[in-house]
Amino acid sequence: MFNKIFVPLDGSRLAETILPHVRELLKCSDTSTAEVVLATVTLIPSVYHAIDEKILQADIEACRVYLGQVAAGLRAESISVTVDVSEGALSVAERLVEMADKHAVNCIAISTHGRAGIGRWLLGSAATKIVRLSKVPVYLFRPGPIDDV
Repeated sequence: MFNKIFVPLDGSRLAETILPHVRELLKCSDTSTAEVVLATVTLIPSVYHAIDEKILQADIEACRVYLGQVAAGLRAESISVTVDVSEGALSVAERLVEMADKHAVNCIAISTHGRAGIGRWLLGSAATKIVRLSKVPVYLFRPGPIDDV
């Protein structure tokens, strides 16, 4: 079914609620060729020139460490994992779809807040933008209440 799944994570418990579903999706795939691509986008403020390069590099490294920890848990289950950290010059959703295209995935799996009405209008929805922009199927999961979201 899906043998290369792109999983955007932002460091939150909500984002990580997609991982059990990714494991289930992989059960329907040839496990010898199945792969998960864990990804995140670091946010670059519009005043990029004012940022100290060391701060930006520290943020990128922190993202790599975080994704590496998540990847280690999946690898312990014999799941092949690639980690990708990108700088966010575009909107996060646009950048994530570009990253998914680059990795030639055949599915994107993401957790969503499931906001509606004014909350969605004010905050936008990265998941909705990804669904609109993606060339591959997008698996959305809306978890129940989580303490830190």
